[in-house]
Parts: sequence; C-alpha cells; structure tokens
Amino acid sequence: MTVDMSMSIHSLKQQGSVYRTVLHSLIQQLSRSNAAQRELELQILSRKEEVD
Repeated sequence: MTVDMSMSIHSLKQQGSVYRTVLHSLIQQLSRSNAAQRELELQILSRKEEVD
C-alpha cells in the first residue's frame, strides 16, 4: 500500500467520525423537538378537555 493510499484511508476514517458526530447531534436535536412537540400536543389535548 502506498503512502498516498494510507493517507486517503486515514482521512476517510476521520471524515466518517465527523459525519457520525454530526448525525448523532442531528438525531438528538430531532428527538428533542419530537419530545417538545409531544408535550405541546398533550397540553393542547388537556386544554380541549377543560373546555369540554
């Protein structure tokens, strides 16, 4: 294996870990917003019941 090849493989691995980190944070943000949305829906539902 040439030095060039091993260098490119190394940079690919680094990029992969960066992508993984970005994906992880995106997923966390998504789940947080989903939880917030559920909270809102629950509040709205409970308010509707109070009105009825």
